[in-house]
Amino acid sequence: MIQSRDSSLLATTRQQVTIVAGKGGVGKSTVSVASALANARAGKSVILLSTDTSTIITKAEKEVASAGDFLSGRPVFQLLRAEEILIEYLETHGLASLGKRLISTGVVSVIATAVPGIRELLILAKIKQLAQSGEYEKIIFDAPASGHLMTLLSSPVGLKDIAKVGLLKNQADDVEELLNDRSRSGLTIVTLPEETPVTESIETIAKIRELKSISVNSIVVNQRIAAPKLSASGVASILDSRDASPSVRAYEYVVSREKIADTEIKRLIHGVSDVEIIELPYLYQSNLSIADLEKLVAREIIREGNLR
Repeated sequence: MIQSRDSSLLATTRQQVTIVAGKGGVGKSTVSVASALANARAGKSVILLSTDTSTIITKAEKEVASAGDFLSGRPVFQLLRAEEILIEYLETHGLASLGKRLISTGVVSVIATAVPGIRELLILAKIKQLAQSGEYEKIIFDAPASGHLMTLLSSPVGLKDIAKVGLLKNQADDVEELLNDRSRSGLTIVTLPEETPVTESIETIAKIRELKSISVNSIVVNQRIAAPKLSASGVASILDSRDASPSVRAYEYVVSREKIADTEIKRLIHGVSDVEIIELPYLYQSNLSIADLEKLVAREIIREGNLR
């Protein structure tokens, strides 16, 4: 049985910028919202960023997305689009008329995607700008799914190989500096306690470390199923029972899922031995509200022989 203890690690990471990433379907966006809410509850000014509104599916995500300002300690939401970031940059550098022409001719989308990695660099540059503005104590970025994460993180280095001098290189240098600064930014990987997501998480972290870029702060094991706590006699009674009632079958199923989760978390511990692992419980409902997420209790996995 994996042991854990209550933790507030979703809120207390020291870095200003947290990039939340993970395989599609693991609850990455929901964890991003939960983290933003936890930081807001801790009294921090928070902005939640995303590149895709199609990932906003739960009630809580929609409630945050619809907020235009700080409301009752809740975070601000902003959608990042490379084309809009490019136009904003031109406007702030005295080139507003050029930006308008690019919009009217439809060329802006072409420019924002003309060079491999430019779209990702524009998004990271916007995050850097928000970090430098001093307006937000915490910036949570709900990053694209794992398949696009490496493109995002490697874009500064790739573009520096293309642009040896000039504006593009300067932006790439600034973004790379932000990502490499462990006191300012960090990465949270979200996974499920299942074989495929755990394997992909271990492989993703290995690839990130090969880049020698952003540090991996934590792994969030989402939807951790735990069996009801019963007395020894109660468990024995159920296991010895020949009763095939739905309640007995349900208990046996939950116990089996808990064992699978324990096995996969142990594999995660051995695969990534130096990263904090946090678990979030499985919530037996499909449309979570902000109130539901505010009740979430993050639990830190206690490693054998290492009570960090």
